Amino acid sequence: MRKNAACFALALWLLAPTLLPARPQDQTVPVPAPILDAKKVFVANAGGECGPPDEPIFKGLPNRAYRQFYSALASAGGYELVSNPSDADLVLEISLSCPPAGTKVFEGQSLGANFLTQLKLGIFDVKSHVELWVITDLIPPAKLQSNRDKNFDKTMAKLVDDLKQLAAGKIL
Repeated sequence: MRKNAACFALALWLLAPTLLPARPQDQTVPVPAPILDAKKVFVANAGGECGPPDEPIFKGLPNRAYRQFYSALASAGGYELVSNPSDADLVLEISLSCPPAGTKVFEGQSLGANFLTQLKLGIFDVKSHVELWVITDLIPPAKLQSNRDKNFDKTMAKLVDDLKQLAAGKIL
């Protein structure tokens, strides 16, 4: 009797996926309409320090993320950049964060802790003041300053591309 019950349970378990109604593979969720419809954006600088002030992890801090993001948007087109948030459809708030994430990344270097460096873009609706979306891209660590800066640049380019994809209605 137990053997029959075990066989029945196994058969049911194996056949269950075919007995259940199929779920669509592409479960599309909508991108908020203000993101799709935005023509004018205001870029806000949420800042970002990484590492000790005398040994920053990246060159050009604390405003590097803002400068690069603003320049990338200006050259990419697609949005009119405005100087007053009340004139914008969206506020794009760029920040760099480096929360400690464990032990030292590279022994012998005085960065203090393993930093999980990331660029974060908050997308806010001007009318409702609601944060509609957040895009976060991690910056790969590197021992050499020049490689950290290259990784920063590559991650910034990816963040801008992620924004373009989202504005086109594609969710990554």
